[in-house]
Amino acid sequence: SILRGCLESLLMQDQPPLVEIIVPYLAGTADISRLLTDFPEVIFLQLQRLRSYKVDKSGREHHDELRACGIRAARGEIIALTEDYARLDSQWCKEIVLSHKKPFAVIGGAIEN
Repeated sequence: SILRGCLESLLMQDQPPLVEIIVPYLAGTADISRLLTDFPEVIFLQLQRLRSYKVDKSGREHHDELRACGIRAARGEIIALTEDYARLDSQWCKEIVLSHKKPFAVIGGAIEN
């Protein structure tokens, strides 16, 4: 699964702060059961239905709804979003926390596919 590499990169962070990794997903998503077993430290947030989900999968609005559900479930002061295909640098989590100690309202950058 594409998500596996992302989760592995998050779990192999160098000197990470305390983090919660939340993966919202629609019930019935293929290949999720193996990830549930392989990544017990990850919070897999199963959603039974989404208002914006289209069976033909032509729209992408359901991704926004999945992100919103994940953000609502988060308990931290700093919330960072990434995509399932991302392979994160080993300093990613630590650098996000350090960046938020600077006088900026928002920290972020472009996402490349």
